[in-house]
Amino acid sequence: MRFSLVAIALSVAATVTASPLEKRILGGKPVGETEIPFIAEMRNKRSPCSGFVIHPRVIMTGWVYGSVHKGKGEGADWAEFLQHPGYNGTSKHDIGLVFLEKNVSVKPANIMTAAQSYPKTGSKVVAAGYGVIKNKGPDGDPVYPDILHKVELNIASKTTCKKNYPAFLGEYQFCTDYAPVGRAVCNGDSGGPVMVGKGKDLRVIGLVNHGTSGIACGEKGNYQYYTYIKPYLPWVETEIKRFLKDGPRKPKN
Repeated sequence: MRFSLVAIALSVAATVTASPLEKRILGGKPVGETEIPFIAEMRNKRSPCSGFVIHPRVIMTGWVYGSVHKGKGEGADWAEFLQHPGYNGTSKHDIGLVFLEKNVSVKPANIMTAAQSYPKTGSKVVAAGYGVIKNKGPDGDPVYPDILHKVELNIASKTTCKKNYPAFLGEYQFCTDYAPVGRAVCNGDSGGPVMVGKGKDLRVIGLVNHGTSGIACGEKGNYQYYTYIKPYLPWVETEIKRFLKDGPRKPKN
């Protein structure tokens, strides 16, 4: 089942758009309807972005292009959007939570535990989302899919990640290699899950953050960067408990 959060209308914060990072599934394949049921598709004024259900009333995503405005839609109506307090308009602490008015009938994703280790160099991860599948279509514009896609990628070393992106935060991020060329996350995949395992054993360890600035999706040299969710688990748990007990922190506008 495709879970669509068209209920969320998003605006781009002017302070963030001045020097955008390249937010980048190229070279992937379609996903069966029941394979990754917890994906959420969201849209803003520029493009789609992705997220994933971690609780019947909570979606994890990135910073979601700024503030959230009231709106109704097919999948769910939001109650509160919470951006990580450490987020400063860059890729640092790029993680957020969308709290919903009601439970959704979608089985939440399995997310990593505090006991799991940082992904090993050369190991494989799977990213999924509704982002660009072709950089240019017949009209010259990026091509977005009608169905969910996934792609398998290889973890790069922390040294490589840092070399290609000096602001890389090893404790809070990881990155994947651009090889094989043609496989990548792309525009619209931001906020979507990055997973280890297969089938029912898929477990989310991160969310799509950005690619290498100035290099197109899937091209040589475009390393892709992700928020590593392990350091944020205490914050996530605390905020979910707070929301379920007290409701949204701020009323909707």
